[in-house]
Amino acid sequence: MDWLDFGFRSNPYDSSELPASEVGHKLLVGRDAQLRQLKEQLKSSANVVAVEGAYGVGKSSLIAVAQHALEEEFPMGRGQQLFLSASKPFQLQTDTGPTAFRHEVLYSVANALTTHRERLREAGLANSGIETIGRWLTAPEVRGKGGGLTTPFGGGTFNMTSGPNTSDGFKQEGFPERVEACLRECFPSRQQGGVICVIDNLEVLDLSSTRTLLEQIRDPLLRKAGLCWVLCGAPRTVRDAASSQRLHGIVRTPIEIGPIEAPFVGEVVGRRLEVYAQEDSNYTPVEPDGFLRLYGAVNRHLREALVACERYSEWLDAREDWPESPADKSQLLRKWLALEADNHLSATRDPGDRAWRLFDELAQEPDGIASSSDFRALGFKSPDAMLKEMQELQMANLAGPAMGEDPSRDETIEMTPQGRMVRIARLGIEKVF
Repeated sequence: MDWLDFGFRSNPYDSSELPASEVGHKLLVGRDAQLRQLKEQLKSSANVVAVEGAYGVGKSSLIAVAQHALEEEFPMGRGQQLFLSASKPFQLQTDTGPTAFRHEVLYSVANALTTHRERLREAGLANSGIETIGRWLTAPEVRGKGGGLTTPFGGGTFNMTSGPNTSDGFKQEGFPERVEACLRECFPSRQQGGVICVIDNLEVLDLSSTRTLLEQIRDPLLRKAGLCWVLCGAPRTVRDAASSQRLHGIVRTPIEIGPIEAPFVGEVVGRRLEVYAQEDSNYTPVEPDGFLRLYGAVNRHLREALVACERYSEWLDAREDWPESPADKSQLLRKWLALEADNHLSATRDPGDRAWRLFDELAQEPDGIASSSDFRALGFKSPDAMLKEMQELQMANLAGPAMGEDPSRDETIEMTPQGRMVRIARLGIEKVF
């Protein structure tokens, strides 16, 4: 589908993370308080900053916009600290040990320092180490001679053969330490600023693995001068992982990101329609009011609401008749949503009567989450009895382990995107839209 057919130069319902730019800043809606809090914590605290929220709520977008805003404050004369950002968020992985992760981070930091060397020089923070790092990063290969290694900063015997200069070559003894020394010289304290590094999606690992890896990188990375850390994950992910003795006092209380409140929801689409409009005569498939209704129908899940708008636009594009009035547009969107919900229900494996009753209870919860510890309130005689029906819902793809929970325990479940569409069919379109 070509969005130019609707008069937009790009998809106004794109559910991807907002860009770290002025455009991203303009498109971030209903997050002024959290944005201000995140920026202030990064500027004032040497501790690790944390952000928690449900999948698709907009955590990564908030962090990206905060990074951009902080980067722009110094050159615009609005701040006394200079902040740079690593090129992309990092993720902890069980098959990547702390040493390899440290090298990955410092390699990205080295690129950030050299990319912004002029900005650092203008701020009076540059040093000769940045030029050395830059020569290494731009060298096409590292060359070994008689078992030794010739580096851009001279000397060294590392028993290496010749090879391309990549992040793997960066691991050689001495160079990571030079990057750390450069960081200390440029940013001896938070008063000068630092390089913002983000560890995203902490919920992809189980709690024990996440905690272990964070403990292992505490001293080599989380407490390293010149690095400003943000940990990002599902509800309770960061809080629980950082509750160990070794991490006590290192990680701040997480900034909690909830669903966007109703007064701001229409503006989410309104600003996108304005930013991506190609011309004045564009056609808007889903108006701000329709988006507000759709957002409520999918249980206030921002990403799913945007995805639904995109799917509806594709469906509409294949039709010859496009409604013109806001009322007609809303009516057609409602009709499409009802059809989509019915199709999802028809394609769903029957989990059984008792599991359906549990699903209907789940559908009434604001966050779509249920725990086996609530078995009595949900009409079960024991946690095991409830777990059996929870597993039935998971096999039907109506629910899944809550993000951040240990998947092997299956004690807490949350509604899946499939489940949210089936919820609409079972509740009835008239109740949700």
